[in-house]
Amino acid sequence: MAPSERAIVRILPVLLGGRFRRPGYDKEPPGLARMPRRRRWGLACEAVELPPPLGFTCTRPLIHSVLVAPRPTGWDVIVFAVAERSQEDHRRLDERIQMLRQLCERRAPGLNVVVRSTGLSAEQLFFAGLAAGDVPQLPTQASIDPAEVVKAAPTPFARALALTLSSEEPFARLLPGIALASLERFAAAASSDDRLLPLVRQLSVEPGIVELELASRVLRHAAHLQWKRLTGAARKVIGAELKRSVMGSQLLPALRPLLEKVLEKHHATEVQDETGWHLKIDDHTLLSASTLDALRARALTETPKLCVAQGEWRRARALMDSKSPRTLFVIEPGFLKHLALTLGPTGRLRARRLTTEACLRLALSLRTAGRGIEVSVRPGASPLLVSRLSQIASAEVAAGNGFGVERGDRLLLAASKTIRDLPFLTAMSRPRRITLLPEHAEWVPALRPPRSVAGKPTVRATLYATQQNTVARALFVDHTGALFVEELSRGWLQPWIADTRALLEQHAGAAFQLSVSPSLESMGGRVSIEDTAPVELAIEIDASNRTIVTLGDDRFGVGQPLGWHALAETVFSHWPPQVRGRVRVATISMARQPADGSPLEVLAVRSRVLRRLSSHLASLAHRLEAA
Repeated sequence: MAPSERAIVRILPVLLGGRFRRPGYDKEPPGLARMPRRRRWGLACEAVELPPPLGFTCTRPLIHSVLVAPRPTGWDVIVFAVAERSQEDHRRLDERIQMLRQLCERRAPGLNVVVRSTGLSAEQLFFAGLAAGDVPQLPTQASIDPAEVVKAAPTPFARALALTLSSEEPFARLLPGIALASLERFAAAASSDDRLLPLVRQLSVEPGIVELELASRVLRHAAHLQWKRLTGAARKVIGAELKRSVMGSQLLPALRPLLEKVLEKHHATEVQDETGWHLKIDDHTLLSASTLDALRARALTETPKLCVAQGEWRRARALMDSKSPRTLFVIEPGFLKHLALTLGPTGRLRARRLTTEACLRLALSLRTAGRGIEVSVRPGASPLLVSRLSQIASAEVAAGNGFGVERGDRLLLAASKTIRDLPFLTAMSRPRRITLLPEHAEWVPALRPPRSVAGKPTVRATLYATQQNTVARALFVDHTGALFVEELSRGWLQPWIADTRALLEQHAGAAFQLSVSPSLESMGGRVSIEDTAPVELAIEIDASNRTIVTLGDDRFGVGQPLGWHALAETVFSHWPPQVRGRVRVATISMARQPADGSPLEVLAVRSRVLRRLSSHLASLAHRLEAA
């Protein structure tokens, strides 16, 4: 076909089923059954000077399918309309067909648009290309006249295929063209094309790129149609084989030796124009893509000999030999975007340029899904990103666990097939069972779950310094592997340790182990300047999961006469003027606690209450200072 003809054939579905901001095309279209959804339809419409479609038909489709069949002087665009049509349906269909004919007369005179309600003959249907919809009902005849097939052959290679037929051969036994085949016949065709290769060898001709593409397209289309008609277990089993052996590449895997033989005499070149990148062989476009990386990935999927940049993609060619789906990250230097090459289950290679954040997100999603990850480093690449990706690739994720990567004060948390970017303290404000990759290497030894002591659950806490001089951070891990993080004031370090030990041993029945980072050891004996008695609180979690705080004889919280602001005012009344003392949680009682609950739950309750109280105290102090 000429380029103008291909441009119109490509958008036939949207021309017959879409509405445009153009006189004549803005009315209700006739509509197409099983309307496909294709990418870049807006750009395809611009190629024929039409705006992008505004929408699609909202009524009953009037067109069953559209086929493009060869004829001696051009191509027939055959529109199969549904049989039951009202007078209004006839008018809608005729108006849109008339608009389509005018478009073809102006831009592609070789296309002849005809409307039919009955099927084609078997000879016409053999070389017809399906543009949209499904194959119409076949005629009842059981044989094909080779002479009639030769007249409709679009290429010399197709004419050679037709000449190998005999008048006695039934239609269902042909190269699985457009015929309805049985399950066994389709399975043989989808496995390795063993019926197509002997036919090619019997021709005693050397097919070119155009002929190889035609043979691949015919078999891919026929195999897909047969798969759609299957049900049950056969559909699932043959679907996996179909993706791997037929649909995974532009040319069928069984035809790759013939393609490599063609490449020995013809050179492939990469060409860029306003529509994107193209891989051409003797002015014939074999592959097209929007970016150069995507084009080379598609070329590698076909055969390594098609990839022009052999040195840059050597590692990617090794990736193609992998039996399982994997992703290769090529880390670029400086501020360049990094290349991610993903080998899917169909054997097709996908190339993407990603930022640092997107690389980490993709690596997390792949790792939690059980996919393999590899990292390739270019000179000058960021060592921090390489280290993080290598950690993600080698981390062991337990079943049911989430995956978290710390990035400064943020945490990329992958759980339940979603990835969230959360503040670190917010994400770790309650006990979590996750595989954590901390930003500081000194955290790694503290992540190992401690052993039980004397039959009691054990909680280990590790204290670290933060960027703020007055704040320290505590990382807790219990015997189940659950993690919990809490921030505390360095001035109250020793009292906080004593309070934490008492809560865990008395209210959770757990043993407590402590390790302190060298950066905090010098602060061990430091206490607050104001040596005041702490305000002691008692916390109760009732059966409805409501938090009630007791201070002296008063009760505060949800469902109580006094709320959180009243609690803050009461705490302030216990402190001397212009002195901020310490609040201590003495007891915690929980009405309901699961059997597999973590001892860290009591620390999470304490932390939640103290954070909420601190916010009310800060608000109250601000008001008093303003007064």
